[in-house]
Amino acid sequence: MNKHVNLIRKIAWSFHRSTGLEWDDLFQEAAVAYYESLESYDESRGKITTHAWNCISNRLKNYLKEQEEYKARKSEEELFSIEDVEMTRHPAEMASDFWESLTEDAKVVANMIIFTPRKYLYSTSQEVENRITRIMQRKRWSKQKIELAILSLKAACQ
Repeated sequence: MNKHVNLIRKIAWSFHRSTGLEWDDLFQEAAVAYYESLESYDESRGKITTHAWNCISNRLKNYLKEQEEYKARKSEEELFSIEDVEMTRHPAEMASDFWESLTEDAKVVANMIIFTPRKYLYSTSQEVENRITRIMQRKRWSKQKIELAILSLKAACQ
């Protein structure tokens, strides 16, 4: 493994960057896939690195799919009926209060989530924060500005 540990790291890192899943978990899965690829490697069919790359990528894709299925099951369990919600005020009034309580930066973040809900729907709160942070850093927002926007959004949701 020492010889190809950078290959394993590179693949795990690329999946981490694109999915937001924990790097350590991805690296562990990638390392297991690497060792399994050594067992199925046939020297006459090409380089070990090409074979390992394919085996590791396939395993991480399957791992990603399992994680998404787990999150979908978990979110289905958390769903509840609208009848379970006790409404004391009209929803439009509640929405108005919600928006008014947000800072301008938090409104930008909230709109980003509202207009692309599928990116956030089955994610944990930490994964959502990580994704928002990456997106806003690309837009040249400072870490402090991002943190304040997220804090404002969290406070308004409580």
